[in-house]
Amino acid sequence: AHVLCSCARNMSGGMFTLCARFARLSDIAAPLKSLSCYASTSKRKEIALPSGYRKTPPFAFFLKENFIKKDGVKVTEAMIELKNRWNALNAIEKKKYFDESDAELKEKKAKFDALDVEEKQRLREESKRNRETRKRRRIRAEKAAKREKSGRPIRPASAYNLYMKEKMDVTSKVPEKIRERFKECAIAWKTLTEKEKQKYIDEAAILAKKFDEERRIWRENNEKHSTKKIFKETID
Repeated sequence: AHVLCSCARNMSGGMFTLCARFARLSDIAAPLKSLSCYASTSKRKEIALPSGYRKTPPFAFFLKENFIKKDGVKVTEAMIELKNRWNALNAIEKKKYFDESDAELKEKKAKFDALDVEEKQRLREESKRNRETRKRRRIRAEKAAKREKSGRPIRPASAYNLYMKEKMDVTSKVPEKIRERFKECAIAWKTLTEKEKQKYIDEAAILAKKFDEERRIWRENNEKHSTKKIFKETID
């Protein structure tokens, strides 16, 4: 018992639990139990709630209460003003909004807990897909911004993409209708004859030729700038 007690201070949570189980079978449980505070413990990671059930920031409640649309004032300017007002509040003044946020989260958790297992799983998977979609969009946007900043020419659309752009004239913003229209256009493209496709093939060829020339010029200029930069750094 004395040996186990002297080692308990350096034990991990799992090792301490194993020793404690052994101790319960003997007469050394008491000294080990008294040293339970020295064992490292890890909180069980709480499973994140899906979209629609997550906590609303306290600032959102402050915003809802104080935002007033004024003529001649841009929304961004109004938001900056409210953000400054929020930052100027002390902890006591902010407590009201933190309490509202906590109370709403409690209600959301209760509603989520009332759902069946299948529905919970479906919502979590849907939320995960949405996060991954947003991440991909963010990465694409960052790449596009970087490419635009560099001045590098953008690869033109293919014949198929030109056809889809022409036929995908959808005014609706409903994702389901857009997907349906996309499928219809994709099937229609496959049914076109080579003669009907030639219009888009020719247009794509012209764009590709223009792109090749622009890319060649860009590469030449970019290599010149890179050479000058390296030469300057070498001299310095």
